[in-house]
Amino acid sequence: MSTLRVSIFAAVLTLAMSGCMASTQEVPESEQARQTAQRAYEAFAQGWATGDFEPYLAMLTQDFEFSFPTGEDRGRYTGAEGYQRMVNKVRGHSTRGERLTLLQPLRVMSDGKTIVFEFESRGQFGDHAYRGHNIIGFDVTGDRISAFREFFGDVEPALLCGAR
Repeated sequence: MSTLRVSIFAAVLTLAMSGCMASTQEVPESEQARQTAQRAYEAFAQGWATGDFEPYLAMLTQDFEFSFPTGEDRGRYTGAEGYQRMVNKVRGHSTRGERLTLLQPLRVMSDGKTIVFEFESRGQFGDHAYRGHNIIGFDVTGDRISAFREFFGDVEPALLCGAR
């Protein structure tokens, strides 16, 4: 093989290897958190659509913060109680046959650990048609979700008071 061919082969091999090296470099922590939160949002949305929240629940830490603005779950709960509140809330929606479609997020914001999704939702909530403007925030710890906070507006007042 000529020296020129060897040099070209070596250059191509070096470029190919550097591409492989670049693809195996660590993803920045804030991007990993965003990817984890995106998977959680998708699993949460799928849970609302199908009633199967188990893939979402599998992403949660046992030491969990749950925050909700209204109804029987109003407040901020931490640790095992926070985790259990989240489990009970989503399983309750599933058991009651409440189904929502969470639309593609209008905005996704992040400070590196907390990732916030703003989106529209619609569907059936109890005996009522539901249409809402929602914001949920996930805290990410490692590759798990360690907190859930929800806020919403533009919702029928009867739904906010727990009417079903």
